[in-house]
Amino acid sequence: GYMTLLSSQLAVMKTTAESTFNDTCSIHAITITGVALGENTTTEVTTNNIPCGFTETNTFKNWRGEIVTYDADAILRLSLTRSIDTSDEVTVRGNRYKVQGINIGRTIKIIPLNRIESSNE
Repeated sequence: GYMTLLSSQLAVMKTTAESTFNDTCSIHAITITGVALGENTTTEVTTNNIPCGFTETNTFKNWRGEIVTYDADAILRLSLTRSIDTSDEVTVRGNRYKVQGINIGRTIKIIPLNRIESSNE
């Protein structure tokens, strides 16, 4: 029927969108746990080699062909099934970024990123 056609079309659109993923990234899930007053423990769990789309631009063309502009240094595209949180950080092409937001698109997640300046530790 009509609905199956739509869901199969959507599946094709998802596959097409994911086929434009031109990079891999690492997602750093950061958890901050309060221990005592003023003392926090930061735990970081990293997942590597995640397929993604990445552009060092702040504009994204959505499925309607509209240009969306984000207040960001770069835009990451991820599979809808990939979990990511606004407290996470991402490493792509050797640079580390802070997640600015998570936009659930029709076929992918669109994640504006802000670059974290590397400290010489």
